[in-house]
Amino acid sequence: VENNAVSVLTFEECPAPAPALPQIRDRPTPESHVDVVITWHCESIDWLSDVSPELSTAITIILLHKIDESDLSKPGCSLNIPETTLEVIYVRMPNIGRDTHSPFAYISNQYENLSSFTMFLQAGYHWTVNNDWVPSEFAARGFKSNA
Repeated sequence: VENNAVSVLTFEECPAPAPALPQIRDRPTPESHVDVVITWHCESIDWLSDVSPELSTAITIILLHKIDESDLSKPGCSLNIPETTLEVIYVRMPNIGRDTHSPFAYISNQYENLSSFTMFLQAGYHWTVNNDWVPSEFAARGFKSNA
């Protein structure tokens, strides 16, 4: 991780069957603060640099990097976090439980100090689907960026 503004937390194994995340903070956030928890495997997160700098006092980005040692040798699995004015907390996790594991692991380990608002995202490109659910070239549209 090359970004100097990134806090790096290591994933710790615990004796319980499910591994525990390290504590992100030791006290509650201000009332209007938002944590954006991003489940990240090997997708590009370059879109983080597109998030408005005006949000830097209101948002913390928490990257839950679900990656194993074998993934680190793959060309697409970079640990490069783009430059941003936002507070970024990086937590490396084992690649278990797919992306739905992340919200449960985060909430259960941060419960006492959850932000007033917490948003969970996948790192990759997001799509929306029209409510007619008819597969066609017009039924789904993508956004250019997650920002």
